[in-house]
Amino acid sequence: MKTTALAALISWPSFATAEWTGLYVGGEVGGIDSAPIAGAFAGFQYQIGRVVPGIEIGYDTLLGDTSNGAEAGLDFTGISFRLGWDFDDIMPYVGYGGSYSVTEEDDDLDLQALFKLGLDYRYSDNVTIGLQYKSQITIFDTSSDDALAQGISLRASYAF
Repeated sequence: MKTTALAALISWPSFATAEWTGLYVGGEVGGIDSAPIAGAFAGFQYQIGRVVPGIEIGYDTLLGDTSNGAEAGLDFTGISFRLGWDFDDIMPYVGYGGSYSVTEEDDDLDLQALFKLGLDYRYSDNVTIGLQYKSQITIFDTSSDDALAQGISLRASYAF
């Protein structure tokens, strides 16, 4: 029986060799709206065939002022759900969730919808490196300055 590329791609069970299930922690550096950022994250994902759903919490801080007026030192904390697809040592994923930030001067609370698009590469059994695009759209802002923040970061993580 002839197997097509599409059938091989969606086969259940998969022929993938990498195992993406487990807890992971890591850090990231990058930029968001013309400003450098640094952050940390932790998550859990569970592989079912080739599908890899998961959940991730993260923390980012601005290391410089952004083009839309956010000042250095602003911290973002968030949680997102991820859905990835196992291609052996490579896993593209999408994520969606929410985050919040609090301005230090006047304690204004901003809530954002969070969208992620990324690609992870399994460097070894425990070490993963990746590239991630992140977009945060303000949905509630006590200072009434609606904003869209977006950027790219380089990530590295350790899986347990």
